[in-house]
Amino acid sequence: MPETILLYAPLLAGASTIVGAVIGATITYFFVVQRKVLEIAVTKISWIKKSKDIPSFALGGLVERGLHTAEVQSGLLGVKNIGNVTIKDIVFLVVAPGHAVYQYSKVRTAHDFVKASVTVAHEEDEEFVRYQVSVDYLNPGEAFGVDLVFQGANSELDVFCRLEGVKSRVWREAKMDSVMKFALS
Repeated sequence: MPETILLYAPLLAGASTIVGAVIGATITYFFVVQRKVLEIAVTKISWIKKSKDIPSFALGGLVERGLHTAEVQSGLLGVKNIGNVTIKDIVFLVVAPGHAVYQYSKVRTAHDFVKASVTVAHEEDEEFVRYQVSVDYLNPGEAFGVDLVFQGANSELDVFCRLEGVKSRVWREAKMDSVMKFALS
């Protein structure tokens, strides 16, 4: 019996070295390597069919301009830092074809301190509806959502995000429920 153990000794030594290397690489990847990853989920744009479906923050502007609900669309954007490092000075552009006559936005988040650092600017343009989203910083795991209501053409929201040293992922046509869970987690 002891002879067979001696036959496997070199094999066991090699296997333990490989297992140790895999454990060391895993620890290094998750705890030492700084990963900056920003994930953005975008719902498909939907036409607002009834006035009761218009978010209350945007209803006043619709009435002021004499627009009908059939001319208005909505979409939702969820943003989350899924890396392990704080991402500073986040700025990206959300664009949809249409007129910028009527556009509103509202930030949703589970944390008031995140909401305070997010600003959404509406840019005037005759061909496109533009929102510039700016965030001072997002800590790992922090997230927020942005409700978008605007007058525009039937299309999808385009997200333009290019940040130095940050990997950004954009998920298109996500379901509304999953984007809200994502943004409010």
